Amino acid sequence: MAILRRFMKKIYFRRPRKRPQLNTIKYAFLLLLFFVFQKTLLAENSSPFEAYANCESEGEQNCDDLFKEAIDYAMAAKSDTASARLLIELAQIRKDMGVWDEEVKKLFFRAEELYEKAGWICGRALARRARAAFLQTSEEGDLGMQLTKEALELAKQCGDKEILAFCYASMGLAYQDAGEYAAAIEAHTEELRLYQELGNREMVAISNQEMAYIYASMDDLDGANKIMLESAKIFKEMGLDLRYANCITDLCANYLDQNRPDSVIKRLPEAIEYYRESEYALGVAIAVYNLGEAYMLKEDYQKALELYEESSVVCADIDFPRFLMEIEISRSQCYTGMGDHEKAYEHILKAEQFAEETSDYEGLLNIFQFKMSAAHEVEKYDASHKAALDYIQLKDSLRSISRDEKVAAMQEELDAEKREREIEKLAQEAELEKQKKNGLIILVMVVLVAAILIINREIQRRKKAKLLHQKEIELQKEHEQRLQEELSFKKRELASQALQIAQKNEVLESLREEVKNISLDAEADKSVKEVLNTLKIEKSIDSNWDEFTRQFQEINPAFYQRLNSKADGITKNDLRLAALLKMNLSSKEIASTLNITTDGVKKARHRFRKKLNLSAEASLETFIVNL
Repeated sequence: MAILRRFMKKIYFRRPRKRPQLNTIKYAFLLLLFFVFQKTLLAENSSPFEAYANCESEGEQNCDDLFKEAIDYAMAAKSDTASARLLIELAQIRKDMGVWDEEVKKLFFRAEELYEKAGWICGRALARRARAAFLQTSEEGDLGMQLTKEALELAKQCGDKEILAFCYASMGLAYQDAGEYAAAIEAHTEELRLYQELGNREMVAISNQEMAYIYASMDDLDGANKIMLESAKIFKEMGLDLRYANCITDLCANYLDQNRPDSVIKRLPEAIEYYRESEYALGVAIAVYNLGEAYMLKEDYQKALELYEESSVVCADIDFPRFLMEIEISRSQCYTGMGDHEKAYEHILKAEQFAEETSDYEGLLNIFQFKMSAAHEVEKYDASHKAALDYIQLKDSLRSISRDEKVAAMQEELDAEKREREIEKLAQEAELEKQKKNGLIILVMVVLVAAILIINREIQRRKKAKLLHQKEIELQKEHEQRLQEELSFKKRELASQALQIAQKNEVLESLREEVKNISLDAEADKSVKEVLNTLKIEKSIDSNWDEFTRQFQEINPAFYQRLNSKADGITKNDLRLAALLKMNLSSKEIASTLNITTDGVKKARHRFRKKLNLSAEASLETFIVNL
């Protein structure tokens, strides 16, 4: 069986997305190997276990009774090793039923005690590793890591290569969870060597898969793809179609992260067929979804939407709201690409509902951010404003939770220090009472004074560090405020510059018109006409634009560069028009500044839209402001 292993982090236009990948459940292949050991060694009849496994339909009380009967049955086995194996099998049955409680921990612990009593080191290694896996999946990772290391040491003493490989695999997964990728690769490399010596090709391929996931976590997708292809080749040769399909699906998820949609379209249909033949609905749903992602990258939005619909239909009976949330986000993205903002907004609302079901607060944060833009596009300004408020409120709430956790940790540390100091003081007092010698009393007093001085110095050092940190924060805020004031001043200066250009053009135009009227008089002096020509020249060589352009580029340093990348043949007049639009000037103000008519502005806007290839529905002002 396979499930989502590394789910996409977030899907939003401005963020890179992690694609959904199918692979083995976190420790699935370890548990599979473990139960190979169990079934090989177990000879007793396990019918009480079967009764317990099927008790859910008969009521909770009946399950409790059958669970106790199963424990009694296991403890009544003819040997300690047989009882231990039965207890571990019972623990796994209880976990498979969705009951992850203290009883499971107790079963693993009792099994290890029985193996230790029987003197079987290999059994102890397996039992301790099973207990470690349970702790890691129940958010007790530190203790789980420690038990995994102990299980590996026991496996080395055991000498069984298969059990040793099993424990190395567990060690690699534990390091992988902790983000210690170098140590994880080292453990999986040793596991791989052992399986190669044993000639177990299937486990070699599975080990390679884990190595590929580590490389992908390190953003070495090329390395991950190479290893994943090796695993896929082995599964293909062995006729393990479902495992092969999982490899291809993971490989294609990496291709999507690398923006290689053609490679996905070429390979993924084969995996989809294998999933369908195996009637593996979740595999079909995820693979079809990823195929839709490939078509969306190619901007074939209609095809992508058809595949998203197929994926949602396939997983309709699967309780997986987070995956349905991602489908709705992708649909919204498609409709946005098609310019259908109403449907884009509709689907982002559905995504929000699924996010709330999963309590995915990080996902909700990003959906609120996306919703602000989507609502604004369909002129639902109240909804856009509410999304902004929801975003701020949720972010503040998450920060508060994080802050409370830090405060609680600090308080716990202070309490521990206080207890340690109290214990130290009591020990010293007991020693003073016992010795009753002046010399020892003086020595103890010196030690106490020294300790107080050290603690006091440490407290003063921390206070100074805190004050220094606060001062740095204040200086940073002052610096940011100065930068903001400087930016505001430059913006006002730029607006003033534009106003001066407009006013100057208006004065020149008015003066030119008056001189022109005078020049129409037959008796007009020749010098009047020369003045008229001079005014025309003055208007055409206006140097204020150079100063305006310099100040505009200081405030918007990359604006002209991004604009030139959007279209070819952009003229100086286009750049001036774009700058004035960026400043949100009206057509009348633009006409006055450029010294043209409002009709001339309309024509200039029309020509500019053509160069930028904007559709009739797209807003030129919005495009320029967001550039």
